[in-house]
Amino acid sequence: MTSTGWSWTIPEPQDRIDYIFYRSPLLFPIQSYTYQGHATVYPKPFHWKNDYPSDHFAVITTFRLM
Repeated sequence: MTSTGWSWTIPEPQDRIDYIFYRSPLLFPIQSYTYQGHATVYPKPFHWKNDYPSDHFAVITTFRLM
């Protein structure tokens, strides 16, 4: 096997990318940003201390309703 597909890991799990999928002619994205919590983001092996306990940042998007 030359590739393991999507089973690879990255040094910091919070660096993974998430997406916002939408489909509507009435929505227009105004702003997007990532959210990782309000406190300092701790790298491995202390990532369990983070106030946003996920292996992904959240993606927050504001839409305008047209």
